Amino acid sequence: MNIWLLQIGEPIPIGGFDRKGRLSYLCDSLAKRGHRIIRWGSAFNHLTKQMISEGDADIQISENYTVKLIRGLGYKKNISIRRWLDHLILEKRIVKIAKKMDLPDVIFIAIPPHGLAYEMVRFARKMRVPVIVDIRDQWPDIFVDMLPGVLRKFGKYIFAYEYFKLKNALSSADSITAMMEDLLLWGLDSAKREKSKRDKVFYIGNHATKTIDLNTIRSEVQNVIKKLSNKIIFTFIGTFNNFYNPSIIVEVAKLLEKDGRNDIAFVLAGNGGCYEEVAKKAEALKNVTMTGWLNQQELMAVLNISDVGICPLNEDRPCFPNKVFNYLSAYLPVISSTPGEFERLINDYRLGIYYKPGDKTGLYNAVLELSKKELRNEMSKNVRQQFSEQFDAERIYSDFAKHIEDVASINK
Repeated sequence: MNIWLLQIGEPIPIGGFDRKGRLSYLCDSLAKRGHRIIRWGSAFNHLTKQMISEGDADIQISENYTVKLIRGLGYKKNISIRRWLDHLILEKRIVKIAKKMDLPDVIFIAIPPHGLAYEMVRFARKMRVPVIVDIRDQWPDIFVDMLPGVLRKFGKYIFAYEYFKLKNALSSADSITAMMEDLLLWGLDSAKREKSKRDKVFYIGNHATKTIDLNTIRSEVQNVIKKLSNKIIFTFIGTFNNFYNPSIIVEVAKLLEKDGRNDIAFVLAGNGGCYEEVAKKAEALKNVTMTGWLNQQELMAVLNISDVGICPLNEDRPCFPNKVFNYLSAYLPVISSTPGEFERLINDYRLGIYYKPGDKTGLYNAVLELSKKELRNEMSKNVRQQFSEQFDAERIYSDFAKHIEDVASINK
């Protein structure tokens, strides 16, 4: 089959960037099954805020897997008029280019952004190509949440056209998929449609973390690993932003240092808009180590020495972030403030400890509980079992690829 997959925010593992996300795993799985893959993406890297290519470009990953980069404006801030314009340009240019190409057997398009989903679903319907919309985040709801309090109650009217595009894309899709049940239900409600047998949840998942030869990673990361030997290590991995600002971890580290808990250490790995703010708060603390951004090998090396993963969401909204699957792939218990589906999984299978968003005392108490080796070992066994049954990328993306094949056969 000829399959198109579109998502303009997820970084593409090319040019030295080796961290794979949901679409990368799915493209790999489909390509292994012998399908001809065209992956559409932006020539702009959302994480580094840099252009990957000077113009449009086709990059051959394998004989049957091509990445098609489309040039937009680029932007410096995630929340900005320039980002909105960048997405608008990409939406129009992608559809214009698509009209000149041979039609695929099926189109897979991710939200966000919902505008591109709207344009591609319209294109698919007109060309009678089956189309799947995959939900990763609640756009444009997040725009409403960012409005000042006085305006927030009028948000759905302010963004009425954006909600029209969302509803149209989801209601016209042959299948809706999502990375968690809460998002699928949100999508079905937004589309005002009943759940069908083709509307399914596929977790992001991950591959089990492998043992890493320390000689293959940077000396700076090697030194961090050596320095933290014999410590109980609590690790945060991710982007430092308003949603996942690890400042609360630094505040807890400060309390534990005062308590004389020198056996506990925190590793904060990643970068982002809040990095300097967090670094300044942590600079006097001996029990906090900040590594900056890690490549895939370095990430696995740090996870291999970690004892617990931390997911400090600062807002009370359901989500199931990538970092959770990184922790689970290393069989780590997780301390999490993400309400909803992962909260239920934590409680049902004893995979870690949940605390309420922004609750410093709750996080402090959770760290103390999981500093106990017996409890960590028990929860780590639970994580290992559930990872094998529910979160292993090999299983997830094999099923996901089969689902795309089934949707593609609708008109045959």
